[in-house]
Amino acid sequence: MMYENPDARDTPGLEDYLSAIRSRWLMVVLITAAVAALGYLYVQTRTVTVEARAEVLVNPAPIGRTDPNRLPDVVLERERGVMNSVRVAELAAVELGSGQSAAGVQRDVDVEFEPDSDILAVLVKRTDAELARDTANELARAYVTLRNQDADAIDAEVLESLDAEIALLEERGTEIQDERELLNRQATTGDTFNQSLNQQVSALNTDFNQVQIELRNIRAERSQAFREQQTRGDAAEVLQLEDIPDFAGIGDRTIYLGALLAGLVAAISLAWLLDRLDRTARETDDVELAVGSKVLGSIPDFGLGNRSGSSAVVMLGTGKSNKIQRAREAFRRLRSSVQFLSASNEQTSFVVTSARPGEGKSVTITNLAVATAQGGSDVVLVSADMRRPMVEKLLSLPNPENGLSSYLGGSDRSDIALRVDGAPNLTVVPSGPIPANPGELLASKRFGEFIDTLKGQFDYVFIDAPPVLSTADSMSAAVHTDGVIVVVDSQHTDTDELLRVSSEIRRAGGTVAGAVLNKDKSDGGGGIFSRDRYAYERVSART
Repeated sequence: MMYENPDARDTPGLEDYLSAIRSRWLMVVLITAAVAALGYLYVQTRTVTVEARAEVLVNPAPIGRTDPNRLPDVVLERERGVMNSVRVAELAAVELGSGQSAAGVQRDVDVEFEPDSDILAVLVKRTDAELARDTANELARAYVTLRNQDADAIDAEVLESLDAEIALLEERGTEIQDERELLNRQATTGDTFNQSLNQQVSALNTDFNQVQIELRNIRAERSQAFREQQTRGDAAEVLQLEDIPDFAGIGDRTIYLGALLAGLVAAISLAWLLDRLDRTARETDDVELAVGSKVLGSIPDFGLGNRSGSSAVVMLGTGKSNKIQRAREAFRRLRSSVQFLSASNEQTSFVVTSARPGEGKSVTITNLAVATAQGGSDVVLVSADMRRPMVEKLLSLPNPENGLSSYLGGSDRSDIALRVDGAPNLTVVPSGPIPANPGELLASKRFGEFIDTLKGQFDYVFIDAPPVLSTADSMSAAVHTDGVIVVVDSQHTDTDELLRVSSEIRRAGGTVAGAVLNKDKSDGGGGIFSRDRYAYERVSART
């Protein structure tokens, strides 16, 4: 967030978000692209699994010689264990073929059931949809086959047991009959009646009758068991087989879109948060509140190639691009603001400075001086940044031994001014050799007298001074001029620093005449949809 206006509303609006996006559009694009790339990477590397489901109906089955009308209730918890057993997996593996093992079949298999139901569901997860389908179906079939086989085996065992009992009883009956016939023959062939033999025959008759009763009961039981076997349903049956299952997770397109939206939301949120925390003076209101004076002009960013050397002086250049045309118009508007300031407040001499190095003060003052001279005014540009002179490099001028530093140091030579080709009304005072005490020279009485002399000879006096927060030179020079123009880098200058700059200038006795918002991007860079893009810019670019 930039410098806070106490009267500003606390709730951010759409324009705040758009401003944050516009100022940090590259970050928004990069974050969005990065998150979208992560989504794409996830889709390409993730293991997609499908789940196949087959269901079986579990019916009551015999467990031995019980009342056929009272089969035991189904215990699905026990049957779930059977479904997960190695027996079922081995049988399913044989049917699946292709080298499938029981352990492989049992992998990622779950069996579930609904309480108060007789349905078991086998769930199989695989990366191959067809394999998932086949495995689930074969497990269901294998379970049904084994349960029915077990039930049939129990039924056969019951019949075999009854048949064995019948055979034993029949054998016993035959033995009793043979023994009884033997006793009867002995009784009829003897001379006298044998009471003991008669009793033995009677006992055998009783045993024979008992055997016949038991035999009749067992045969009836077997007939009943046989009839129940013939009419009883299957112990289990396949209720539902799976077709080729669809992927039930989040689809690729959904992930792509979600990642793109998530990245965009995250990027916009971060951009807005950084904008709220940002103390950079990006807007006119922020600068005016910080320096306590009006913004005289806004200079757009016209490219890195125009920020070094003589190409930075666009007022003398021949470039015809839209960016250069907009920059020239911005400097002309700045010239008009300075001329209006001079006419209304009688201010003609200005120190141009900034908070920190690299914020464009030398480029700004040089272009302003050229633009003012091109407007017909006599202008002198003083290169007073004697620690790091830049005006001479920008205008391709030599920096002779006889310059401002030598003059202020006591030299009697006053012919230190240079003329600029292409700007007849512009005079430049070079900085001269780098002195040991530039701050003291600018604070000297001789510098004040020199400025007064220049004010008498020229319509405007512009002084390029070092950054305020780097040295005290600018404050020393400010007391000898009508005002200070502060150049503000809208991409880097902090509003807290501007407050310090304003405080330092006023404490030194100077006056902040205004500010220049440099590298301003608030017009959108003059794109197709920019409101500040005029038709004459395109025409000027061709001429």
